[in-house]
Amino acid sequence: MFKFANDKWNSRQGFIIAYDKLEHFLGSFVLAYLLSLWVNPLLSAMTTFTLGFLWEIKDALYPYEVYCILGGDGFSYKDLAADYIGAMLYLCLYLYGLL
Repeated sequence: MFKFANDKWNSRQGFIIAYDKLEHFLGSFVLAYLLSLWVNPLLSAMTTFTLGFLWEIKDALYPYEVYCILGGDGFSYKDLAADYIGAMLYLCLYLYGLL
C-alpha cells in the first residue's frame, strides 16, 4: 500500500544530521559531486535526483514498522524537494565554474 509521509520541513528525524531535510540536501549535493568525478555533471545530478525519487517510493511501499531501517514512513515530497535542491545547486555551481 502506498503511504504518504506526514513530516514537517524542520523535522529532526535525520540519521546522521539532526535535521532530516538538511541531511537530504547535503547528501544529494555530495552524491552529485562524487558521481560527477566519473560521469558528466548533468548525468550525475539527474542520477542523484532519480535515486532520491526511488528512495521515496521505497519509503512509501515498505513501512518502517515492518522493515525497520530498510523501510520508511511514507513518500515525502519535502525530502524529494531537498534532494532536488541539493543536486541542482551542485549542477548550478559547476556550470558557473564555482566548483
